[in-house]
Amino acid sequence: MPECMVDAAPQRLSARGRVVTFLVPAGYVHSTPHGSVINRGMALAALSSAIIVRARRG
Repeated sequence: MPECMVDAAPQRLSARGRVVTFLVPAGYVHSTPHGSVINRGMALAALSSAIIVRARRG
């Protein structure tokens, strides 16, 4: 699934025990460009960073 099709809806949770789960496909066909895999990883890292920053701000 292309990154532009990913839908993320933030939800408020209790202050303790916050967990974020990313479901990422573990395998790719041989014709998948390495750049696509790297870009998806960078997009997930950016999303994780944004969630952490937002959580720290309250």
